[in-house]
Amino acid sequence: MWFQRIGYVVIGGLLFLFYHLFVEFPDRIKDNNKDQIKASVAEGIKPLENSLTEIRIQLATLIAKSAASSKDPSKSITTALLDSLKGEPLVGILTAREVATAASEKRIAIDPQTLASVGEGLQQMGFKNVSYKSEVTKSLNALASYRSTLNIARAPPRTNVRQVPFTIEVRAARIPGRPVSQIGLMGMGEEVLADQGALYIALGNPPPQFKTTAKYYIVDATGMRVILDGSNIRNVIIQNATIEYDGGPVRLENIFFLNCTFRIKEGKDADRLQLSLFADAGISFSA
Repeated sequence: MWFQRIGYVVIGGLLFLFYHLFVEFPDRIKDNNKDQIKASVAEGIKPLENSLTEIRIQLATLIAKSAASSKDPSKSITTALLDSLKGEPLVGILTAREVATAASEKRIAIDPQTLASVGEGLQQMGFKNVSYKSEVTKSLNALASYRSTLNIARAPPRTNVRQVPFTIEVRAARIPGRPVSQIGLMGMGEEVLADQGALYIALGNPPPQFKTTAKYYIVDATGMRVILDGSNIRNVIIQNATIEYDGGPVRLENIFFLNCTFRIKEGKDADRLQLSLFADAGISFSA
């Protein structure tokens, strides 16, 4: 069915081009109007490209739904993600995004190393063909969001969770339309010297004047956007947030993202951050 639809679109596009090249274009060629010819060809190809893109999206969605609902979803999701690096690049980029989204929604567990390998492969696709870069960035965000659902088992154990005297500076904003929007703050783990414990301040600001502090902070940002740009964060677990990064200066040290959604904009530092999000331990990154 999919191959038939693709065939019809391709044949229609070829007939369109044949007509223009051999019936309409000769008179224009005589006039030596090359720019107009190029514009006409681009205009004629555009509907074909749009149709192919729509077919790619539908195919990617079908693959994702099939993998997520199979008898062995972990195996099927793994296979679908690895297969996304093969064949036609744009189909693979879109497939990886749809598969990651479907697996994230159903909390299907796979080996996190698979996500790291697929992430690296997708990024290479973007480097080789810059026209794919925007789509690659979206797919890497989806993979990072999926990865954050698998991080719960890899985060530090929640021992001695307690309220502590916080001095933190979180850049956050409420997401419109969310029924619940809140920032919850707790301390966790042993009490340690301040320079070895949790920290969440604006980059460039002096640290709080505490002698000791909790080893970790837990920042629950349900229904909130948390902006990383301009922040200096250490030993913090951020959960249930939409994480945004626009490519500005930031310092992250041993950070855990749990059940978060990522909106990282395209850029050089964004590329590095996206790959660091697949780390098997706490994330460290600076820009």
